Amino acid sequence: MLDGAAFHHRFVRWVHQVFGVNKGQVVAVDRKTVRGNHERGLGKGAIHLVSAWASESGVTLEQLHVTDKSNEISAIPQLLRLLDVSDWVVTVNALGCQTKTAQAIRDEGADYALWIKDNHAHRH
Repeated sequence: MLDGAAFHHRFVRWVHQVFGVNKGQVVAVDRKTVRGNHERGLGKGAIHLVSAWASESGVTLEQLHVTDKSNEISAIPQLLRLLDVSDWVVTVNALGCQTKTAQAIRDEGADYALWIKDNHAHRH
């Protein structure tokens, strides 16, 4: 009989207090695959999560399940909306190096560092 949104808000606030999550940290956003949880015989693939990791505090701030019909690129803006990353630096690996991802980070009031591969010659 708990209000899920209210519980989530209070839990996140508690995590920030306990682990010393302060503004200005680097938040690393990355996709992780939960290994060994797939059931190929039933046609179920592995679970994919996009996570936000506060590097200085050493704690995962938020995770979002990436659905089968989606991908990491579309999940990153959703994840950022769940967090208050204003005045933080958000890092994203090469897969997330997209104009829309950079704009989503800026829309949330954060700065970014995106990993660019050599195959983006004009950006590299």
